[in-house]
Amino acid sequence: MSLNPLIDLWRYPMVNSTRAEKKANKPQLSTEARAHAQTIVNTVTPVSFTKQQRKEVRQAIESGMATIRAEASGKGREREKKVKQLQKQCEAKGDNVATITETSHGKSILNVILPWGLLSLTWIGLAIYLLTLT
Repeated sequence: MSLNPLIDLWRYPMVNSTRAEKKANKPQLSTEARAHAQTIVNTVTPVSFTKQQRKEVRQAIESGMATIRAEASGKGREREKKVKQLQKQCEAKGDNVATITETSHGKSILNVILPWGLLSLTWIGLAIYLLTLT
């Protein structure tokens, strides 16, 4: 340990944190999410599991759900930041925001139509192939 306590805190940041502080930093789930995790545990775990094993499985599922929700909210914030940046750029250029949303909606329509079009072309090609064989 060095003589300067600030350097020690920098090197070992979790040394002085209490158990309550560590627990408070974990993302919390709602009661509905906990109930959903419990139903998943009841369907997944076999009867031979002990109470402790079921508790561990439930905790793992809850932590996974909390992690996924935290990542999703982080992605949502990033998406909102990008939208705000685009809006600021458009306002600076003098473009209309409605035209940008229309173009992004046009891309989503293309993403829906393209797979169905390829599927229909495949079926038409298969039908033509089968008709030429007979």
